[in-house]
Amino acid sequence: MRFLVTGFGPFGSERDNPTQGLVDALPEDLVFPPREEGGERHPIVTAMLPVTVAGVRERLPRLLAEHRPQVYVGLGLAAGRPALAIERFGLNILDFPMPDNDGFQPAEVPIVADGAEAYRSTLPLKAVVSAWREAGIAGYVSNTAGTYVCNLALYTALHWASVHDPGMRAGFMHVPYATESVPNPRKDPSLPFTALRHGVLVALETAVTLTQH
Repeated sequence: MRFLVTGFGPFGSERDNPTQGLVDALPEDLVFPPREEGGERHPIVTAMLPVTVAGVRERLPRLLAEHRPQVYVGLGLAAGRPALAIERFGLNILDFPMPDNDGFQPAEVPIVADGAEAYRSTLPLKAVVSAWREAGIAGYVSNTAGTYVCNLALYTALHWASVHDPGMRAGFMHVPYATESVPNPRKDPSLPFTALRHGVLVALETAVTLTQH
């Protein structure tokens, strides 16, 4: 099994995006079962997406076509959230609360003119949350990834899979600030970077487990 995991850089007023560090900190392979001799190696391909409509539309389909992952997981920052969140739906809409990094701010515009109104994530959402709980990581299922660039990435991946690779699993995780770089420690909720990284790996391991059984 091959994974593709993407992150984003800074945007808007956010000077730091923990997903940038997360994709850099992931291993090249996920060994599963872990800590067992003979565990199968599953390559993890990582990449950064531009925080722009044009950039996501150009880069993400190209990455999916090039690497043909069995599982795609997008990562994005959700400032103010106290825990990891795995998203249930990607919505066919661009309705930005702020401009993207190109200065573009669409309102009430579909991502795909003739596309489905929404796609449901094909990751095992409840199983991921249960695995987080067992690992002592705070997390929950969120119904939508919003209407900004994170939602664009989720919808784009699910639409691409529906057309080109229906067997590919795809989903999106929002993460809070990393404690080590939270802008306002007294006000903004955060989790340690190690917990964020572990949460991503647990989600990938859960996808492996449920694919094999």
